[in-house]
Amino acid sequence: MTAIIQCLLFLLSLKLCYATSDHHSITTASSPNFTSILGPKLVDGHGNETSLSSLTQTSRYYTVHFALFFTAQWCLPCRYFTTALTSVYSQINRKRGKKFYVIVVSRDESEDSFREYSKHLPASWFRVPFEEEGKREDLARAAAAVYPPTLTILDRKLRLVNGNARRDLMADRHAKRYPWG
Repeated sequence: MTAIIQCLLFLLSLKLCYATSDHHSITTASSPNFTSILGPKLVDGHGNETSLSSLTQTSRYYTVHFALFFTAQWCLPCRYFTTALTSVYSQINRKRGKKFYVIVVSRDESEDSFREYSKHLPASWFRVPFEEEGKREDLARAAAAVYPPTLTILDRKLRLVNGNARRDLMADRHAKRYPWG
């Protein structure tokens, strides 16, 4: 019986997570101000703070992109997508002249769930602290992240490149068309 319930929950989460696969390819002239929403500092998986400006001002010889990854422990498709994103993240950052930063934005309902899920994410990925609920909600609204998993790609100046990069990443697992914009 438990297996049947787990299967039904999985199918329901697939429906919720993939029902909006085309819900937001945002290409507007006026991109949301992600710089002001994110604020001056980011926190990595070890709890170390890094200034956002130090990342955006990486050498001009590097192509820099940021990925806002909206995810949650309860979302089974998020777990599968995390594996794909981790692989692509490693591939991109191994390429000469490329810097790809992931910023995790939790859609979990509790800090304990987020903390547990974070243990399975690369420590080099930045996280929006769970207690900053306003920031997490503002980012979700700005990125039109209705359901997780959602991946939004921003350029060096934190301008929107691709509001629906999850689908594009899954179709390009070797990142040949990165940043999928």
